[in-house]
Amino acid sequence: MGVGEGPLLLYKKVSNRYKILLHSYNMLNSEHALVFDIKGENMYSYVFPNLNKWFTANNYVQHNGCEMLEVNMKAGLTAKEIDEFCLEFAKYICSIRCSSEQLYLKMVDAIENGTTLLASVKRRLQDDFYSGFIKDEAYKATGVFSLSYDEEGIQGHLGEALYYLIRNQYSKDLKIAIEPSRPKAVAKTSGIDFLEVRKDAASDFYFIIGEVKTTTNSYSKRNSEVVNSFLNRINRNFSEIYLNLKERDDGSDPDYTRFLEEMTDIFYSFKGRNEKRIVGVFNYNYKGRRVSRRAFSTWKDKPFDINDSPICRKIKLVGIYNIDVVIEKVRDLLWSVL
Repeated sequence: MGVGEGPLLLYKKVSNRYKILLHSYNMLNSEHALVFDIKGENMYSYVFPNLNKWFTANNYVQHNGCEMLEVNMKAGLTAKEIDEFCLEFAKYICSIRCSSEQLYLKMVDAIENGTTLLASVKRRLQDDFYSGFIKDEAYKATGVFSLSYDEEGIQGHLGEALYYLIRNQYSKDLKIAIEPSRPKAVAKTSGIDFLEVRKDAASDFYFIIGEVKTTTNSYSKRNSEVVNSFLNRINRNFSEIYLNLKERDDGSDPDYTRFLEEMTDIFYSFKGRNEKRIVGVFNYNYKGRRVSRRAFSTWKDKPFDINDSPICRKIKLVGIYNIDVVIEKVRDLLWSVL
């Protein structure tokens, strides 16, 4: 069974928790796919188009002792098609950054139709988008947003946001919960980028510790940073992000609650079963080349404190042609109206 085939599980909030809506994977071949966080706050009912319009996802494969998924931008997309993706991605960022639906609608209208925002509205939206986009010291010195961009922060934030879209549309297994429930505003925070719980085909829970890196170069340029994070940094904020995840559980699923109680023991145990997994996500400048045969060959020998199974070492490669141009276009779509 390939990526984009089989059951797709989506969530929608009901009362204090959620219900599960089971669609066929024909949903992925339809025009749109809903975007929301795992608890179901639907981000102002925003609808993100099917990523298959711009990307091709390969099947999961084993590569040097890891489980790898490639999601690559299609070759030959026109400038108009690239612009359409950038526009939709900018609207998606609005849906996770705007502090009210009214502000979201005004922001999107300004981006799509060129309407001018009232000064009072613009000030509020500037605050909504400030963290992760603007460098404090630079803005204090210049007083001009366009001269104060935090390029590294923007790259990281947009890369993490893209992962949330990728996981919604292409990742396998039943998605139970993820923390943070939506992409962080400031991607440069030290420690785990996300902690996710899923359930496999055998109805067994497992959790994934994730690190996302975005680069305008090859994925290999950030590989050592991801490895270093898994070796030296993930313990630093595990308890904080775990407690946030635990606080969102209302106890309606005793099996899930029981698994949450066991997570810290699993996390700190050396090479337990397959419940503890890691994933390195690399958004990178794609040039249409195949992944190197030696890529990630050192992962299997690193003391990550996980089981030896390839499913415990996951790689997600998201290749984007001229990724620096795409990031700049999305940034400018947002800040040109602010």
